[in-house]
Formats: sequence, C-alpha cells, structure tokens
Amino acid sequence: MTILVTGARGNVGGALFSQLISAGQDVIAGARDASVLDVAGPAVSLDLERPETLDGVLDGVDAVFLYTRPQGIEGFIAAARKAGVRRVVQLSSIAVLEPHSQTSRIASLHRAVEQALAASGLDVTVLHPGAHLPPVGGGAPRGLRLTQDS
Repeated sequence: MTILVTGARGNVGGALFSQLISAGQDVIAGARDASVLDVAGPAVSLDLERPETLDGVLDGVDAVFLYTRPQGIEGFIAAARKAGVRRVVQLSSIAVLEPHSQTSRIASLHRAVEQALAASGLDVTVLHPGAHLPPVGGGAPRGLRLTQDS
C-alpha cells in the first residue's frame, strides 16, 4: 500500500512520515515545496488549495493522511476519486466535538472538511486529537505512536 502524508513539513505529518518509513511502509511525503523537506524517502510538491498541483500526484496512492483547510477540499476529493485513492485519514480537531463548537472558528474549518469528506463517498477516518505537543529532543510529538492493525 502506498501512503501519501500531506503536511509532511509539520510536527504531526513529519513524525508520521518518519514512523511509516521506519515501519517499512511505502510512503510519500507531501508539502507545498518538497525541496525544503528533509525526509528519508520520496517527496512531492502539492498545495491542497491549488487543485492543479494534484494532477498525477495521487496516481498509485492508496491512502492519504490529510491535513487541510476547507479551501481546495473539493479539488482534493475529485483528484482522489480520479486516482482511485482507497482511504483518507483526516487530521481534524477536538474542537469539533466540544459543546460550544458552533461558535469556534477552528471547529467550523475542520467541520467543513469533515462534512465534505463524509459526502464524498471515499473511505474516511477522522482523527480528533486534543493537543499537539512539540517534539522533545526530536522524534514524534508526545502521544503520537504508529500502530498497525493485524
């Protein structure tokens, strides 16, 4: 299975990419400018808010770890369908689940992406993490560990 990790320059995406590589997975790092990525594996440039940058990038990709704002989500969905992406794992926010989420800008942005993906027909898993702590001494952010289904 080939996995594309978007946001591979960030704390979560970068740590996930590294853990997937260490686990022997076939993984591609994605960022707006792949030339700035310091990764031990293949990397591609893509901007989820500019759908034209997705042309061909998703070909051969089975799963995508997705972190994005609502701008461009429809373009991503169209490109994912066209390329035959089988699974999308979306990094959302705990704010979506909080009691006063209707008044939260962060929750509104993440909810819009969740709703678009839910209506897309793609196989989607949504993650609602509570907090991201920066890496201490390198490595994965505290609480981020790779697990594998049997």
